[in-house]
Amino acid sequence: MSSLVFGLIKRSIGAKIIAAVLVMLLLVLSLTWWSIKSSSDSYMDSLSNNSIALAKTSIGDIDHHVLDKRDSLQRFTERSAIRATLSESNAWFGNLSNPVGYMEQVDENWTSVSEGVVTPFMQELIRGAVSQELREILVNGSQVGPGFLVFREIIMTNTYGAAVAMTQKTLDYRQDDKEWWQFAWTNGSYISDVKYDNHMGIHGLEVSSRVHDTAGIPFGVIMGFVDVNSVAWSSVGGTATSLYSSGEINLLTSDQRVIFSTMPFRPLEGISAFVREQVQESSYGSFVGEENSRARQYYFCHSEGYSDYSGHGWLFIISYDRQQVMSPLTNLRNTTLALSASVGIASLLGTYVLLSRSVRKPLTEFRKATAEITHGNLEKRVHITSQDEIGELASDFNIMTAKLEEQVKGLEDKVDERTIAYMELISKLRSANRDLAQFAYVASHDLQEPLRMISSYLQLLSKRYSGHIDKDADEFINYAVDGANRLQRMIIDLLTYSRIGTRGRLFAKTDIGVVLGFALTNLEVALEESHAKVTHGDLPTVKADEVQLLQLFQNLIENAIKFRSDKPPAIHVSAERGDGEWIFSVKDNGIGIDPQYKDRLFVIFQRLHSAAKYAGTGIGLALCKRIVERHSGRIWVESELGKGSTFRFTIPDKKEEPVAGALEGEVATPDEEKKT
Repeated sequence: MSSLVFGLIKRSIGAKIIAAVLVMLLLVLSLTWWSIKSSSDSYMDSLSNNSIALAKTSIGDIDHHVLDKRDSLQRFTERSAIRATLSESNAWFGNLSNPVGYMEQVDENWTSVSEGVVTPFMQELIRGAVSQELREILVNGSQVGPGFLVFREIIMTNTYGAAVAMTQKTLDYRQDDKEWWQFAWTNGSYISDVKYDNHMGIHGLEVSSRVHDTAGIPFGVIMGFVDVNSVAWSSVGGTATSLYSSGEINLLTSDQRVIFSTMPFRPLEGISAFVREQVQESSYGSFVGEENSRARQYYFCHSEGYSDYSGHGWLFIISYDRQQVMSPLTNLRNTTLALSASVGIASLLGTYVLLSRSVRKPLTEFRKATAEITHGNLEKRVHITSQDEIGELASDFNIMTAKLEEQVKGLEDKVDERTIAYMELISKLRSANRDLAQFAYVASHDLQEPLRMISSYLQLLSKRYSGHIDKDADEFINYAVDGANRLQRMIIDLLTYSRIGTRGRLFAKTDIGVVLGFALTNLEVALEESHAKVTHGDLPTVKADEVQLLQLFQNLIENAIKFRSDKPPAIHVSAERGDGEWIFSVKDNGIGIDPQYKDRLFVIFQRLHSAAKYAGTGIGLALCKRIVERHSGRIWVESELGKGSTFRFTIPDKKEEPVAGALEGEVATPDEEKKT
């Protein structure tokens, strides 16, 4: 009997398929029970690893957030306005005969005032420019959610410990007797453990840092009171319920007192003796406990600090209802049984399909033919002679391949023809560009020579005969000299304009911050004379012609200085990422532009004001437009009369360089550059 069965399997593909299906079914059934049993252990191990990793990441994020608040205080004190204020305060105190006595007297007056009363001296400190910056940049800028401010109070003192700026009224004026001040002054920085602030009624950390002048000499201390609830919430947020709805997070001090929880709690309340005993055995781990007569799965991790912040040994605990945790295992068991039944049914159906149609060999031939066609052998054909659907498919396949071969050949011929035509066109355009560049050089050179002669002789006439002829003649000579000089400047500017596309450099990585610095250096005299202030945000690195971008920024900033209002110029340069491009902005507080003249701004030699009122040839913005267009960008202006202007332009965010010698991207040869 067995020999008969094995003989049938050996001779029949169908029998082999049936035998394989039966073996597979037996294997699935034998592995089902083992998989259910082992999956339970694997699932719990995976949950434990993930939860402990989540606890480590969360407590690390909290320590990182605390350290970041200290660093943000340090960065803020590097601002020139802060250093100037501290220097002025220290100098004033240094001139006092008894600075300590003065602080004690002011502190006595300060503490004698009722809590709700703010004296004029207090208002001066609270509403000062530095205090405003502290509130706007650090306090309001630390908001991590509705009602969640990380910095609740910030105080800055001078070398003597006297308050120089504060975000709200403090309990004392003198701060050098505080632990945070003394520790920061001695060691550079300080982060306290959780404290309760009676003045604000919240729990938090005192984070302080020593302030240094530009020479690195300490000359003040800044302290921010960090709301621990906001720090914890911004770091963990919805982490507790990310895996299970019953999830709960607790953040505890080193002596196991609650300072944050995703459930209602009383600050600094203790935890059960059982949990306290479990979490003291190791730096991290898991255990099963009971809460409200229901089993819970606990995972914990102790703080190890972050970078140079060693932390305070806080404890992070995340727990879940054990019944909810185990429910996936029950679902897995039911799903596995259902899957086994489905696999059996699917296997039987598959066997029926395979036995009812003989498709393996034709499909193999189709696969091989398709692979050859994919690799470019369009002459490949399939040889299937059956009269069924497979045969019809083979015939259609061969017809399709023949048509494809014919179409590809026709496309290749057309591509060759168009490539030849394109190359001829490129050659002609390059030749035209070279001719235009040569014409611009010759024209400008030939025009400048007679202009120099005219200007020189007119100046000679003015020098030799000034005062010897009537006033009208002197005035006419001056007009002629001025006209010749302006015409010479226009020719030079026109030559510069014509060379934007033909004398540019290949695009390379260009740091816009560095380019802006060069532009400001070139305009240093104009900036000082106009008392202009130029600021900028974070600026990117792009692929561009560094020299032309320098000219672009210099022209735009020079325009902002030239067309200023009665106020000192305030210019801000910024950049934001767009869709595949960077959008740059140069904003000023100048006289503004009437919207009806926006289209004329970028036209060569177009002026909105007379040359007597504003000097120049009227080509600056036309140069800007040409530079931006060479970089495949756009430039426009947003402005109203009397409300300043914002010039915006785009630079594509791409890595490829322009093709050398292609129309606008042609690059000057060394000989050509010597001529210019």
